[in-house]
Amino acid sequence: GYLIAFPLLSLAKGATKSFLRYALMGILITIPIVYVGGTVSLMVVLHFPLDKAVAVGTLPYILPDIFKTIVAAWLGTKIKV
Repeated sequence: GYLIAFPLLSLAKGATKSFLRYALMGILITIPIVYVGGTVSLMVVLHFPLDKAVAVGTLPYILPDIFKTIVAAWLGTKIKV
């Protein structure tokens, strides 16, 4: 999922630095794509039903991933390259 998500996020982030845009695009594009990939992997590899795959592979990570995305968005506006 990550290999699909990061080029899309890179395209969606725009040319100018914007904390709000970076955070929203990360939360609305990257996280869902990565979660879908991870959930499908759990279902295929471990033969989990959808509800168990979501409970084990998605729900515990939603808030920490949103927090990390917000921190990364903030850093993305502060770092000069």
